[in-house]
Amino acid sequence: MISVLIPTYNDDCSALIAALCGQAKSLDMPCEVVVGDDCSPMQQVRTINRRACEDAGARYLQADVNLGPARLRNRMADDAHGDYMLFIDSDAMPVNDTFLAEYASHLVEGGVVCGGFAYKPLSEFETCALRYKYGVATESEPLTKRTRHPYASFKGVNFCAHRTVMERVRFEETIHFGYEDAWFGLKLREAGIPVRHIDNPVWHLSRDTSEAYLGKIRRSIDNVSQHIGMMQSQIKLLRWYAGVRRLGLTAAVARAFRQYRTRIETNLTGDDPSLPLFAFYKLGYLCTVMQDRQSK
Repeated sequence: MISVLIPTYNDDCSALIAALCGQAKSLDMPCEVVVGDDCSPMQQVRTINRRACEDAGARYLQADVNLGPARLRNRMADDAHGDYMLFIDSDAMPVNDTFLAEYASHLVEGGVVCGGFAYKPLSEFETCALRYKYGVATESEPLTKRTRHPYASFKGVNFCAHRTVMERVRFEETIHFGYEDAWFGLKLREAGIPVRHIDNPVWHLSRDTSEAYLGKIRRSIDNVSQHIGMMQSQIKLLRWYAGVRRLGLTAAVARAFRQYRTRIETNLTGDDPSLPLFAFYKLGYLCTVMQDRQSK
């Protein structure tokens, strides 16, 4: 059996539920679709998703408190009925009608299969220029690149893992928000678990405005800054910070960030955000976080 697991927080994923349940009916093997709501504060969204599950024959799980992405995924894996667990983010949609059938033909006992993701044209993201531009340039990797770097290219938005994998490797629950994918990929590599990449993408339909996305970036950096030693090999930002620190430039970068932050944010929330500026923004913010922590 395949358990299709959709962790969600404040997302109306009724269309995704209907699409996956429709595909599940024509699958040659048993399949369940499960939605796990991470205590979404928007009651209207909860109601929409619950009714969508009832209409389509999916299961709906409601967390009593906000667990965070890592803990929610672990809980959903524990609750799943299938031996294969297909995780798909609630702000995604399969590109092809054969999405589930394609996964079913590539199942790996004791391993992980990653399908990848893509973005629709920019017109679909009118107020999300930064999210779109960064996603296309950096996150949405072609199959050839993902295959060359299978662990570093792991993304939690669209992957299928065998039950034994989820029993051996857990999402790190102390990473409450941000970079939990990088941690999971690192642990898969350390455990020697095979990761296969295939061409079976979903559309990533995030509607975060550029302002909201910057807020999420700062929050994720606050989080990952507490795990630098463990995750440096997996995250480019942390390797950049290590280089700055070796050169004794942490204070200088933090000072430049504070001086130019407003002007940089004006660019990043505009119609044509600069990705090099975005890279500096993340590094500069991390340097300020570490400098402030050390001064306390």
